[in-house]
Amino acid sequence: VNMAMEGECTYGGTWQLRLLAVQALSDFVRTAIQNQYETVGCNLATIVVSLFPILCVDPGSVVSSYEASLYQEAAKVAIDLLEWLTQAKNGQSLASYFQDIPFLPPTRSLDKVREALRSHGVNFDNLHVTQNTQYAVSVRDSLTSDGGGSVDGDDKGDLVPAYSSSSQTALRRRLHVVGKLFSHENVSVRRVVLQHLIDLLRANRGLFNRLVESEEGSSLNRFVTISAGSDAANGTVTSLLDNLLHRCHMEVDFDARLLLATCLGEVGAIAPTRLGETRADFNRAESSGNDSSLWRLKQAPWQSRPVRYELKVVTNHLVVALKAAPSSADQNKIAFAIQQILELLDEHAKMSSRSDSKFSASIKSSKKSSQTKMSDWLREQLSDAGVIETIEPFWGSQFKESEAFATKEPPFFHGALSYFTWLSYWLRWMLKRSHDDARNQWCSFFYACRTAVRSKAGMPLAEFIVPLLVLDRLCNGNSNDEKAVINEFLAVFDFSEIEGLPGNETGKMSLPERQKTVNSAFMILDTLQHWAEKETEERYQSTRSSSVALSTQRKKEETASSDSNWLWEESMSAIDRLLKAVPLSLQAKAAAAVGMHARALRLMEMAARAELVPSIYDTRVDTPEVSEQRRTDRSPGGQKVLSSHVIGTIDTYLLKQVLGQLNDCETMEGIANTSDAAPSALDDIMVKESKGEWSGALYDYERALELNESLSSRSSLEQGSLRCLLELGQLEIVLYQVNGIVNRQPSGGSVERDPIESAPLNAIQAMPYAVEAAWRLGRWSTLTQILHDIDQKDTSRRRLNSDGIYRVALGSAMHGLHERSETQVASSIRKARHALMSDLSNVARDSYSRAYSYLVRLHCLREVENACEIMCAQEALNNAMRLGEIAASKGHEGWNWDGRLAMVAGSGSTDVVDVRLALSRLAGDTQLEGGLYLTVGKQARKNGLVNIAANFLSQAEACCSRQKPGLDDASGPLSHVDDLFSSIRLQSAKLKYQNGESSAALRILGLGNVSGMLESDDKSLQTIALAHERNAIPGCATNGRDQANDINRFSRRLLQSTRWMVEGGMKGGSEVIERFRIVQKLSPKWEKGYFQFAKYIDSVLESRVSALAHRQGKSRQLTSADDDAIRQAVILTDENCMKYLLMAMDQYVNALKLSSKHVYQALPRLLSLWFDFTSYKPVEEKDTATSRGRNGGEVFVHRRTEANDLLSMNMRTIPAHCFYTAMPQLISRIGHENKETAQVVCGILTRVLTKHPEQAMWSLAWLLNSADKERNAIGEDIFKRAQASLLKRNEKKSQLLLAASRSLFRHLIGIAKYQPKDGSNSRSFSLKVWRGDADLADFIPPVQEALSVSPSSADIGGTADAFPQMVPRMRTFCSKVTIMQSKAKPKKATVFMIPSARHPFASTENGNNKTLQPGDIGEMHFLVKQEARGDLRKDARVQNLNNVINRLLAASNSSGSGGKFRQQRRLHLRTFAVTCLSEDCGILEWVPNTDSMRNLVMASYNPQASPFSVKRRGRRLGNYGDGMTLKSSFEKCQSLFFKNGNLHQAAAMFEEVCLKPHPPLLYWYFVQHFMDPHSWYEARTRFTLSCAAWSAVGHVIGLGDRHSENILVDTSSGQCVHVDFDCIFDKGLNLPKPEVVPFRLSPNMLDAFGPIGADGVYTGGLKSAMATLRDNRDTLLSVLEPFTKDPIIDWKRQKSTQRGSGNLPPHEQRSLQAKKSITTIDERLKGIYNLRNPNFKRVKRTDGWSQDTDDEMMHMLPLSVEGQVHKMITEATSHGNLVQLYVGWMPWV
Repeated sequence: VNMAMEGECTYGGTWQLRLLAVQALSDFVRTAIQNQYETVGCNLATIVVSLFPILCVDPGSVVSSYEASLYQEAAKVAIDLLEWLTQAKNGQSLASYFQDIPFLPPTRSLDKVREALRSHGVNFDNLHVTQNTQYAVSVRDSLTSDGGGSVDGDDKGDLVPAYSSSSQTALRRRLHVVGKLFSHENVSVRRVVLQHLIDLLRANRGLFNRLVESEEGSSLNRFVTISAGSDAANGTVTSLLDNLLHRCHMEVDFDARLLLATCLGEVGAIAPTRLGETRADFNRAESSGNDSSLWRLKQAPWQSRPVRYELKVVTNHLVVALKAAPSSADQNKIAFAIQQILELLDEHAKMSSRSDSKFSASIKSSKKSSQTKMSDWLREQLSDAGVIETIEPFWGSQFKESEAFATKEPPFFHGALSYFTWLSYWLRWMLKRSHDDARNQWCSFFYACRTAVRSKAGMPLAEFIVPLLVLDRLCNGNSNDEKAVINEFLAVFDFSEIEGLPGNETGKMSLPERQKTVNSAFMILDTLQHWAEKETEERYQSTRSSSVALSTQRKKEETASSDSNWLWEESMSAIDRLLKAVPLSLQAKAAAAVGMHARALRLMEMAARAELVPSIYDTRVDTPEVSEQRRTDRSPGGQKVLSSHVIGTIDTYLLKQVLGQLNDCETMEGIANTSDAAPSALDDIMVKESKGEWSGALYDYERALELNESLSSRSSLEQGSLRCLLELGQLEIVLYQVNGIVNRQPSGGSVERDPIESAPLNAIQAMPYAVEAAWRLGRWSTLTQILHDIDQKDTSRRRLNSDGIYRVALGSAMHGLHERSETQVASSIRKARHALMSDLSNVARDSYSRAYSYLVRLHCLREVENACEIMCAQEALNNAMRLGEIAASKGHEGWNWDGRLAMVAGSGSTDVVDVRLALSRLAGDTQLEGGLYLTVGKQARKNGLVNIAANFLSQAEACCSRQKPGLDDASGPLSHVDDLFSSIRLQSAKLKYQNGESSAALRILGLGNVSGMLESDDKSLQTIALAHERNAIPGCATNGRDQANDINRFSRRLLQSTRWMVEGGMKGGSEVIERFRIVQKLSPKWEKGYFQFAKYIDSVLESRVSALAHRQGKSRQLTSADDDAIRQAVILTDENCMKYLLMAMDQYVNALKLSSKHVYQALPRLLSLWFDFTSYKPVEEKDTATSRGRNGGEVFVHRRTEANDLLSMNMRTIPAHCFYTAMPQLISRIGHENKETAQVVCGILTRVLTKHPEQAMWSLAWLLNSADKERNAIGEDIFKRAQASLLKRNEKKSQLLLAASRSLFRHLIGIAKYQPKDGSNSRSFSLKVWRGDADLADFIPPVQEALSVSPSSADIGGTADAFPQMVPRMRTFCSKVTIMQSKAKPKKATVFMIPSARHPFASTENGNNKTLQPGDIGEMHFLVKQEARGDLRKDARVQNLNNVINRLLAASNSSGSGGKFRQQRRLHLRTFAVTCLSEDCGILEWVPNTDSMRNLVMASYNPQASPFSVKRRGRRLGNYGDGMTLKSSFEKCQSLFFKNGNLHQAAAMFEEVCLKPHPPLLYWYFVQHFMDPHSWYEARTRFTLSCAAWSAVGHVIGLGDRHSENILVDTSSGQCVHVDFDCIFDKGLNLPKPEVVPFRLSPNMLDAFGPIGADGVYTGGLKSAMATLRDNRDTLLSVLEPFTKDPIIDWKRQKSTQRGSGNLPPHEQRSLQAKKSITTIDERLKGIYNLRNPNFKRVKRTDGWSQDTDDEMMHMLPLSVEGQVHKMITEATSHGNLVQLYVGWMPWV
């Protein structure tokens, strides 16, 4: 049936075949359903989908009457079958199976089917689907309505409400089901499905935009620890894009590829930050346990048997190839291979004595097979694989080869035109040679595949067996065979003969085909190398291990190797010869040539490291006793030396090119800084282009062109210069320069010749830049001439690369729009998509970030295509339809341009806006054009491109001026233009202020003097504001205006000018307050007006307190020198201070009532002011006079009451989710000194618990189980009051949830406190089933993502979406609890998870509590522990702080652009939930796939070193049991300092005896664990950037105890994770061996960062992180201050003593310590490096060191971000500091 549906219907024979196929299918289904409802149901989706090619045919495309009759009959049979399946009993039985069908084709002939399905609860018409017919006619009527018809336009009642949660669920489900068909074997089905997806997304752009916004919350991977393989593990949008990109790589059909391009354009260029992790092919393989590539890596031939490969081939490859065969001839080739392998498998079944243990039992139990019956063993194997129905017909088949098996002789690559031709001929030769030799059992298996590899459908099989065949020829062939194999690899990797060829030319083979060929060669080498390395390590382990089981396993493998005649010694030797014969440097150049940049980088690094092996890794290690002579030796060894040697042996020019393609500008800069030679202009160019510094790059290009006379390099320089000019918007210069290049007379040429024809290659390659400049300028006549010249002189486009073809095609499409030629536009877009897909198919294998630039271009093409539908339609022209009206509409027929642009990353938005500008100009919509110019100008201003920003803003203003005269008094258009003009003026003012021209900025805004306005009544004030606003806009009309909009614009201008006046010190005091009051009076619902006023009053308060404190400190002696005491005395004796404090609190409250946008700045500060003020005690009688002479005590008591009343009255007006963000701070003050304050706090906590019981209950859990009776009573009271409130509101389910929570908490505490009986060393115990008043599924699991407020909650009016809505729920606890073997004996508890009720894949199935059940989506793990001495509340508070920092990093990332965007966006701290159940018990979210850094180093090995080298493996680096040599050596180094006082000598000895004999190895862990090169590069980058982020945060908050087991690494992503936050606020300096480094930056970490260690990505990430923390200093201090003052938590580390506190009371000690911590953090956020080494005061130095004045000044003077980062890295890597650390810290690891 599938084969009949393939292809285009161009002749009657095809329709006749389709008719026969659908009749046969109908008869078969009607017969099968009589007794096998379930079988038909399971295959129902396949049955219905196979009919799509008939049901989706346009009847008008069937030309002849004969074909029409066949089509009508076939369609009738198909429709009758569907109607029969959906009617009566059949419909009821199959209703649930119909849910898996993606959609029904939009034809009225299926109305009965839809109606029947709706009666059974299945609705396919609940979403809009756009049909392209008469689009332009219908679009105008639909713009003002969000409604619309069903797919047929006549039934609106079935559509779900737009943007509702149900509509989002419906779209998610539809996308999920559609995505399953992207890889359908029938290409016609794939085309239909992709077209439906395009129409679906087109009609639901706004709804899809909502899915993108909520993508982070829809991914189940964010919640579950182990996924059960659910399709919803990734977010909906992430999964959709992942599948589409994977299909781009796999799809071969031309039309399907174009549909994929259209589909990706419709999805849009969604910023990577909005998505989860997309997977490269290899990672995709690893995620699916049955993938053939992963299976093959574990099956080295000498450890395997032919039967295993035969089964794998027939079940995984030949069955798929049979279904995908494009013709009967190809199908016969596959069928013959199946027949041959079945015969081999039958022979294996007969020879049970020669089968391995895995199969012997089942084979021996089976009956002897005969010629007519398949053996029971083989039938069982095929049944388990689910292919018995497909394979069994070939058991008795009698296929024979119709032609002799002929082969060609090598070489094969140089004569091949395609990848298929090369691989097919090469394999056929190796198959023939293997068959002729017949030296082992494998030759029969190989020869059985001979026909399959001759078909394109058999290519996956060919790629699967080619590593085996290559190894076979190396081991079993003669010397000529080996030479031929090696030469084939060398030919594939050799690009020297095609250097300098233009465009896509790579010799005989096109670039896409060459990419496939090179990739296949790499796959072969990777597989062989993996087999060899695995064998080497396993044999080393077997010789080192005394395990009987391991030895037995090795003996079995050796027996298998002997039985299969494939000896491992020969195989290892052959692989080694091949790898040495194909140089790594040659492989690197080939990888770079075909765009495999990550692989090229890895190969270059490995080649450089290979040269260092003899001097570093293969030297013997002497005894640890080190003489003075050895200590002064400087042979290669340490990480610094290793890095410098690696860089010294790499081709740095190629390396920089590769890094430039990877946008790794930090590493490029680091290489330039470490190189001895001065950087060239080309080096600077690559760095600046990666950063997006186009002005600097342009200057360097021009400088290089002046110095360079070579025509070959001049072409690339000229193109680079043109590219920079385009990026800078200097379009006129582009046209001028291209014209000069084209008309430049070639050397020796004739003047009379046509300049285009005689122009050198660079002239043709430069013309696409002129095409883009012409359409962006609107020079249509120029564009016409350029396109004509290109068409005449370069008709085949062979002289243009894919980038040039795209630029020309896009320009041609724009030209077609100008001419209103729909045909030209469609043809040009088709060419552009084809050019993009040729490159996208290659980069799509790597990652989403690599493919992003192509997605941006596809996004642009889709918008041009949409514009064509309107602008080229005659009806639209007659109606004078405005483009801006359609672009702004969010209806089903609108384009939703704003929503689509918001999804695009900053690096791609410029391209999109450029296209939109051209479209708006073509449509004559100056208002839209002006808005787009404003967008570009605003982005340029943020990026610091001052001149460009000024240019675009002036163009935007010009557009507004052109729009004004033509407007009538309609309020809509007029208001829009005025908004635009006001925004332009605001951006122009910001540009001036950004340049330091504050006076000019204020003049642009006006409103310098508004005195007296506040005294006016509301109406008069509004009148004045309106007059100001209208006078500010030239030619502003007065009638029909939106007054509210005008007033809001006035308020924005006034607030901005006020802020600038305050920052510049131009105004202050009452004048500023008056301006803020005017803003609030005019715009009382604007949160920003209150928040900025609160900050100003807060600053006035702090300034006044500081001034008065300074004055009082001089005038009289206070009772305490503590700053807090001074502050308290000042506030209590100054009424103005109290007034300002209350005023600031009131403004913060007003801001929080309106929005939670600034909740993390406003609320912590509000609570700090409140708690501190109400904790003060009234001054004594002698000091009661205030500054105004009133009784100070009475004034204070009155003001304190006002503060409490303020919070009490507003606790219900401030959204509860705002207070939720400060739960720890609130809980810490439940025992506040002031009873009124404590009561208000309890009231706030009660309200939060009532509003959000599922989340808040976990934060309050420890109060219920507190050992402190007072806290316990408060907790009980809060829960009881919340339950009563819920019961009163008739929310009984939530009330029962809180009632049941007590029992659940006790249950978890019981797990934490469980101890094995009689002190046994049990590793697990059985857990009783928990039962309570509520079901476990009603509880939100205590994980970080579920308990965190959604980032978008600030923009939501209510609190319905304050938390993620699709949180999976807990079905039951697993009955088995694992006891971890660490000292504290924590328990690992497992919970089985089910989808939430709101999730589109929710299930109601339940099951036992031992294993996963159907309907479960995975497992969630928790660490339940009891702390003997630590306090989990510290960890919980640190995680809350880290979440705030993550928000700051994310906000900073979103403002990045260009090359910097790539690095900034990925700065993130991996956090996890810590839920305290009592003071000593808690539950920690399990961080999956993690291992300690120590274990990773111990598991690492250098495969380039000798297997017998003691430096090859990392086990001895972290193994104290290895003779104790490393530990004792390190302690001897330390004694030189701590006993002898000679730090220099200790550091030198540490390098000699600890570092050089133990070179770093962590680099190789990433190479071996992430085999796919791009996965390796991404993992390494994540590791480096996460280390940088943690380093910045760790230094700022003084995080210590960073030994190698407190730093984990996510082995699935490479991300760094820190644990154990007990040692914080520089408490590490109080340890017996102080931790004197700012953070951990050990040799193995530096090694893993890459060839230049910390100088590249790490330094760049650390700078970005520190800059973000320093820029948000006020926010961090507002969060940290209550953090340090928490009276509940003792921040002092156990066993450490705090000095200098004297005999102060406990609360004063806490206050003093908090002040000290805040001061230290504040200094670090100002750039001061204040980490002082206490050892220098304890140890008397004998090495001549002294604490001089300059060194002391380093701890006092602030540094720049760069200077601070340099100082931190220097101190962290100093051998002098590392040698002072505790030996358990393992500084050498």
